[in-house]
Amino acid sequence: MQLSGEFGRAFVLVTATAPDFIVEAEIGAYTGDWANAPILVIRGTNSENCVGLSVTATGRVQIVKRSGGSGSTLSLAPTGVVAVGDKLSALAKSDGTFSAYLNGTLLTTASDTQFLTTGTRCGVGLAFSSPTAPKTIGWDNFVSRVPGDLR
Repeated sequence: MQLSGEFGRAFVLVTATAPDFIVEAEIGAYTGDWANAPILVIRGTNSENCVGLSVTATGRVQIVKRSGGSGSTLSLAPTGVVAVGDKLSALAKSDGTFSAYLNGTLLTTASDTQFLTTGTRCGVGLAFSSPTAPKTIGWDNFVSRVPGDLR
């Protein structure tokens, strides 16, 4: 299943074994530092309360957490720079461990259990418009609650 938008394409893949899953996005544009605004939401209730992947001003991937509108970095990748056409992905494990990948190469891992029970939706939040006004594409219409249940 795939979602197309003005700025790029994104899709969600769900593994066969619940509740572990993978989310992926193809980078369609990169306009600067999104800091703690997730461009790929991994697990949470919405893009303001979630764990997700973001990109720094230098193009490095980080795993971030947003809670109540405030953000923090859980883990910053030591290497790897995002470019248009790259595939950004994350593996979410049932124990609260998250792994970030760039084009299939593991960059960094982090752990956070806040959203294991309070929010189980995964979706795509692609901030392709600007760092100050991120554009979330398809959060409400493109979520997965259980493996195989792509909406």
